[in-house]
Amino acid sequence: MPKWSPPINHLSYADDTILFCSGQPKSMRMMMRVLRKYETMSRQMINIEKSIFYLYEKVPTVICNRIRRIT
Repeated sequence: MPKWSPPINHLSYADDTILFCSGQPKSMRMMMRVLRKYETMSRQMINIEKSIFYLYEKVPTVICNRIRRIT
């Protein structure tokens, strides 16, 4: 998230959730850990086929690939 944007970390709709986090590997791994824990505790599986991540258009390809591997 750009530093000038509002300090939000998620948005929830009827059956969708948008999560915001840093693209740093530590942040991404932490988010994935929380999502796996959610699946275990709620017994609700996150549909990977319907999941996607968005990045700023100027993010280097190497970083995009790293995020793809982590998620």
